[in-house]
Amino acid sequence: ISEIKTLYFEVNWRVVKIGIDNITSTERFPCYINLKFLSEENPMIRYNVERFPGAFLKLKNGTSIIFSNGKVNIVGCKSLKQIKNTWIKTWKILFLTTIKNMLNI
Repeated sequence: ISEIKTLYFEVNWRVVKIGIDNITSTERFPCYINLKFLSEENPMIRYNVERFPGAFLKLKNGTSIIFSNGKVNIVGCKSLKQIKNTWIKTWKILFLTTIKNMLNI
């Protein structure tokens, strides 16, 4: 018991600054995404199936990680406005590329 008492010490914590460092969001695109076709059609998208099962779209204020089942993780944003803008840009790219893939043009 005396050993436990010697290990006990009091810590006084105080909060100096609170800030938002990173906000993440999970979104859903309503259909299957051909990631290989997506990366071939858009030079902004990086996809390497041997390293990771998702494709990366790096934009000005955030990064979208896109999976073939339609799930999209948005990371690296500092506000909800940045999340919204990143999702809108990602959705437009996914929509146009998916239509192009479906129509084989």
